[in-house]
Amino acid sequence: MIYRADNLRMDALLHYADSKGAASKRRVTIRTAEIAAGDLHIGGYCHLQKAPRSFRGRNIIDIGDSETGELLSVPELAARLFTVPLDDIARLITVRRAKRPRTASFDIEFDAEGFTVGWAFPVPEAFRTALDIELTEYRKTVTLPDGRKVIETSEQWTRGAPPALSFGIGDIFYEPAEARRLPWGEALRILRRSVQVIAGRPDTLADDTGIVVEPGEVRFRVQHYSAGKPTTASEHATTQAAFVGFLKRGIL
Repeated sequence: MIYRADNLRMDALLHYADSKGAASKRRVTIRTAEIAAGDLHIGGYCHLQKAPRSFRGRNIIDIGDSETGELLSVPELAARLFTVPLDDIARLITVRRAKRPRTASFDIEFDAEGFTVGWAFPVPEAFRTALDIELTEYRKTVTLPDGRKVIETSEQWTRGAPPALSFGIGDIFYEPAEARRLPWGEALRILRRSVQVIAGRPDTLADDTGIVVEPGEVRFRVQHYSAGKPTTASEHATTQAAFVGFLKRGIL
């Protein structure tokens, strides 16, 4: 049996991950819904993109009913959209979102000024996304003394396990990090090396599992300095992971 509903109007807060694992939250007005090939497909107006969009249930992390504030799973959402019993609809949705593992335990620390600690080329915290570090929201249902159930939320920095790295063209890092904070003329006096990405391809994630299936590549230029002047330079190509290793240790 194929379920389809048109002319819907349900406002929802959608927490969604695309095929590369990038998560976003957006308000969506759901207009259509269909169950096909074991998955829920919804269409409607995305208030973030300000345009019609379609979404697959397998990529929905969670969805909140804007009217009631209730947090719904994909089968619960489908049951509400089609107004049928949850048990009936749940049997039709066989595709499940492959949650990409993330961990709060990783060996990257940022100092008070926002640079990675102990790296040869300290990386500013603005590059958290390139390192696959994100502020992850956790939710749990808590029952109050009066019997009401509420959702408690907390946030924690997490990293993909393994990480999906995404350094790209134009990214530049200095040794030592202090050079980034100074006017260029002053920076040259202390600068030892700079690293600039001249081409980059991010790690590729599998659409069905969310794991890294193809390592990305980084082409970069290393410029050496002495007594305030550029000296030798070299270009290199390596994987995203090996590039991060170079930023950490300073050795190819």
